[in-house]
Amino acid sequence: MASLASLVAACRAAAASAHPEEAVAAVLRDVTEAPGVWGPVFARDVTTADERGVALLHIDDVVTVMHVDLEPGFTSRVHDHGTWAVISVYEGQEDNTFYELRHDRPEVDRVVEVPAPGLIHMAAADIHHIHNPSKVRLRAVHVYGGDLRTTLRASWNLETGVRTPEGGSEGAVPPDQR
Repeated sequence: MASLASLVAACRAAAASAHPEEAVAAVLRDVTEAPGVWGPVFARDVTTADERGVALLHIDDVVTVMHVDLEPGFTSRVHDHGTWAVISVYEGQEDNTFYELRHDRPEVDRVVEVPAPGLIHMAAADIHHIHNPSKVRLRAVHVYGGDLRTTLRASWNLETGVRTPEGGSEGAVPPDQR
């Protein structure tokens, strides 16, 4: 039976496997391929979210699992995750603009459109921002390898090029230096 508890347990087990990204992607394919099953579970059981529409479902040393429900036109800040990520879009569309650092400033490299049902994988050092280009809400499950509270990551101001560290713990190594 589909439940948040079963999804989190499956993501935790997958993230602890020998090939975590591939295993998590296999779990999330169920979400993308069965929005009629999972959509009602999220609508019923995701009861708290921040002002953007992001709900933390689970976080520990192995995995962070989030549900996102973003309004049309939403655009995130430019950021990295500091760890791998697998995103399952089950309603709407998530456009990802990826950046490369050139002279310590992010410059657009490519745009990847992920319409529902769709999956996207990201590496720890990927810098991107997301945008909901559609007139409907973007609904997705985001899974990250590890605890995002303690994972060293950053965001960037495109106008100034200033990088702002986020998260992390003492002695953490930036993803681009691993």
